[in-house]
Amino acid sequence: VTPWLSPKPHITGRTSLVVMLLSFLYMDVTSGVVHLILDYAPHWLPVLGGLARGFQYHHHHDPTAIIRISWYAYVSHVHLLIPIVAALIVFSDASRVQRLFW
Repeated sequence: VTPWLSPKPHITGRTSLVVMLLSFLYMDVTSGVVHLILDYAPHWLPVLGGLARGFQYHHHHDPTAIIRISWYAYVSHVHLLIPIVAALIVFSDASRVQRLFW
């Protein structure tokens, strides 16, 4: 589960560089897709509608609100997703390279 407890903890510099570059590209594309989805999602959709409402408010109606609200209020829009992501991590059969990110 943890890379530092693995019997073969050595990952080459080349592998680390490739993983870093691919991770950057993956996160850039993913954040763009999430941005588009939340920008145009209707508010009546179950679960996603509430996230979209908060995103659209902070993004379009009052962009400076992001610096006036508390950190907790800012991240509260994604609290619903945390148990899902945690379960995916715990129950996944990740490779050594994938475990670099936990």
